[in-house]
Amino acid sequence: MYFEIVAILRFFFSGYVNTNLAFLLNVKHEINFVKFKTSHALGKITKIFTLNLQLIETRIEQWRQRYDREKKMYEKEIRKVRNEIGNAQKYLEELTTEVMIRKLYDSARNILISFRATGTECSAVN
Repeated sequence: MYFEIVAILRFFFSGYVNTNLAFLLNVKHEINFVKFKTSHALGKITKIFTLNLQLIETRIEQWRQRYDREKKMYEKEIRKVRNEIGNAQKYLEELTTEVMIRKLYDSARNILISFRATGTECSAVN
């Protein structure tokens, strides 16, 4: 009877241990599976963030190049407009000088005509 009880206890505990061992192995497998899925998901998220970051950096570089191109273009346009303004100012000064000379000439001519009309002699001063 003693041997039968020992055999039953051994059988019972060996099954219990085997059941617990299987349970623990199953839990360990599930933990490893979750770790794999988590690391896989983190890898995908990291890849997505890396691609988004590269896209953002590419757009920043494109905007910087566009800014530099447009800055050079606008600087050229500004220089052209400034040159045109300078030329217009010079032309205006020339016209103003011409108009003043013409007015002086016309007033001197009118004075001479009025003197001649009145019969007054006028001698030019050298």
